[in-house]
Amino acid sequence: VGLGATELVVLSSCWSGMQAAVSGSEVLGLVNAVLSSGAVRVVASGWELSDYYAAEVMVQLYSQLLDTHEAGQPVGEALVNVSNMARTHGRALGKWAALSLHGVW
Repeated sequence: VGLGATELVVLSSCWSGMQAAVSGSEVLGLVNAVLSSGAVRVVASGWELSDYYAAEVMVQLYSQLLDTHEAGQPVGEALVNVSNMARTHGRALGKWAALSLHGVW
């Protein structure tokens, strides 16, 4: 599957960001497969989140992506804004820090 025209792929399933190094310099995982297919950026989860918190984080992420895209700001800034909002609302680290950005910031 070619993803050459895709700026951002969001993998919102649990553990979607997990990767494994194998002999040599090869890294296997869904994130690497998506980047190798041509996507510029991938947002993936490093661990399991409850459906409630996953939905909350995704709503905030997509809201921030719309806001930052209109302002011409990078995707990484949207994730930083989501984490800042979660921390100011008293959310524990494990509830919002599961998402990470891979590829071009």
